[in-house]
Amino acid sequence: MSFSKDLGCIAVGFSDGKVSIIMWPIAPNKKTFKYDVFLQITAITDILFTYNSKYLIAGSDDGNIYVLESN
Repeated sequence: MSFSKDLGCIAVGFSDGKVSIIMWPIAPNKKTFKYDVFLQITAITDILFTYNSKYLIAGSDDGNIYVLESN
């Protein structure tokens, strides 16, 4: 899991290769924006926003690295 203060969101990687980006903070009784990206079929093991939140970097179980532009 990685948090971007600049973008106000959290990125989470899952064992099925999915990355979810969820807007933060989550407010009760309000619809929460969530965006799902399926990168591959093996687990996302590491995920991190760069220091300026320009990119989201995800590493997988099989050694692949994905760099996603976050704007």
